Amino acid sequence: SQKLVKAFRSFSGITGTFWNITTMPNTFETIADTRTVGESFIRLVDKAQSGEITVQDFGSKKDHIKKLEAHTKENKDCYALIDSGGWLRDGDVLPFAKKILENRPDLDYVIFYNEKKQRVYIECVRDSSGKIIEFKEPKDSEALEKNDSLQKKRFTIYAQQYTVGVDIPQAKEANCLMTLGPRMIQRDFLQSIFRMRKILENQKAVLAYDDEAKEVLR
Repeated sequence: SQKLVKAFRSFSGITGTFWNITTMPNTFETIADTRTVGESFIRLVDKAQSGEITVQDFGSKKDHIKKLEAHTKENKDCYALIDSGGWLRDGDVLPFAKKILENRPDLDYVIFYNEKKQRVYIECVRDSSGKIIEFKEPKDSEALEKNDSLQKKRFTIYAQQYTVGVDIPQAKEANCLMTLGPRMIQRDFLQSIFRMRKILENQKAVLAYDDEAKEVLR
């Protein structure tokens, strides 16, 4: 990053999250742009008031995965799970990804991160009746991300630790399911929901909370 900055004779600043200050020049200072954050937050509130961002009670913590599976099965316009509440554990993600493909014949692929922090792509192969007969790695994972025509053929799982900085394009009209946790702060919320890069335009979201988060939301 230092070499990149030195390539420019002058600049007004940069945007982003300073997650590793050691990679930045010593002369950099971080200044919060409250106007931009405020405007984004107000527009999110407007979307909530219009019904484009809704909140649902998912009840008991022990039923998390079943309720997440049911929601993604019933809502065919849902193409992403943003698990900012940390409902899924590392060992839950792959079985959950396969279950989504089993429940959604309209989908062929799932993208997520594994325990080794590697981005994983799985594809399902179906027989003539639509039953899945094989899970495999797609031949061209790069095309799977960049090809707009495939955006409604895949589902994305953002585990809690990948709700900041991960950029996977979603369809312009895609909906997402986002989990809430009792220890989330406003920054966590904003970073998570803006994984949907068009959330201030045509994308929508359902915010899911459980009994534990409910006590904090009150």
